[in-house]
Amino acid sequence: MKQVIFFVLVCAFVLQSLAAEEYKDFGKERLNNSPRHGEWIDIKSGDRTIKAFVVYPERKDKAPVVLVIQEIFGVTDWLRNLCDELA
Repeated sequence: MKQVIFFVLVCAFVLQSLAAEEYKDFGKERLNNSPRHGEWIDIKSGDRTIKAFVVYPERKDKAPVVLVIQEIFGVTDWLRNLCDELA
């Protein structure tokens, strides 16, 4: 029984890895083709500087703002896509 469970876990891991490899550049393609502008900026506070990713529509008037806090894995392509969709 332990061998069957181990085999199933190994198969699941391999299949997940293959799926992740197939779609790894999907987020980058979508960001590169977006009509919105996205860029990394530096925010300074005292003697510290942090990086932030900003996305906004290309328009002259002011736009509403939505702040998205990063997850434990940092600013991933998925999170950047989410910000792009919200913009």
